[in-house]
Amino acid sequence: NDDCECVPYYQCQNGTIVDNGLGLIDI
Repeated sequence: NDDCECVPYYQCQNGTIVDNGLGLIDI
């Protein structure tokens, strides 16, 4: 999705930037 701001898709959750690392674990 293009909802992410120049970050890997796995760092985005529901179009929101995940910067706490939880998005990397909760797949």
